This record gives sequence, structure tokens and C-alpha cells, in this order.
Amino acid sequence: SSSSSSTERRPVFSTFNPVKTLDEYDELTDDDKARLLLKMESFTGILPRPRVVRASTTNANGDYESGNPPSLLDDIILPLVDESVRRQYRIRDAERREDYKEAEALREEASPRQSVLESAQKAREEGLDDEADRLEEEARL
Repeated sequence: SSSSSSTERRPVFSTFNPVKTLDEYDELTDDDKARLLLKMESFTGILPRPRVVRASTTNANGDYESGNPPSLLDDIILPLVDESVRRQYRIRDAERREDYKEAEALREEASPRQSVLESAQKAREEGLDDEADRLEEEARL
């Protein structure tokens, strides 16, 4: 019978992905991250208390040459965001801790999709929007 073909097919994993670039991720405040986690189907945990989140960044400050250390919310949300954003974040995090071996290993592990997305980002930064759009479309396929 043809009843099985009319059944709606849903992806196994949530396709809700509001953070598409590292710049977008960097713009999120801790409040934004908490709200985002609550919207994500893939998050089933309990949010940490705000004071615990603040303490998590204060405790890590000594390991960072520049930039903000990741907070407890970053540890929770990063596994749930796009792989390309997560990898870029991890590379930058390793460089800020001056762990250049880890940063290089992460670059070498990049998927073909990741490489195309990074090329698209560079094209967009150089004002080549048509090229960036083409590359982003290629990455979606």
C-alpha cells in the first residue's frame, strides 16, 4: 500500500541551527546562549545558575593570552552548534591558550564542507558576495 510514502519524514537530529558563523556565535551573550539552549530540541539538560557561569570564566582566565575564556555555557552549547562553527571556535581557543599543536591538528581534520565554508567566509570578507553565495550553496549540498 502507498500509506508509507505519505508518512512525514523527519530528520533523526534537529536541523534547527541558528548559529551559522563564528562571528554570529561571538555576538551571543551568556543570556543569548541560555535562551538558545532552551530553544534547542537537542538540549535536554538543566542550565547552570548564572553565578556558576560567571565563576567558570573567572577561573579560566590565567590560561588565556587574549580574548575571553569559554564559559560553562560554551561547554554545553558548542557540541550542539554547526560543526564548522565548533571547529573554528576550538582552533581559536587553542591558539589563545598558545596550544599551536592542537590548533594545527584541528585544521588538518577539517572536513571538505568546513574548507568550503571557510573559503566562503573569506570571499564574503573580501566583498565577493556572489562567490560566497556559490560556495555556501556548495557546502549545503
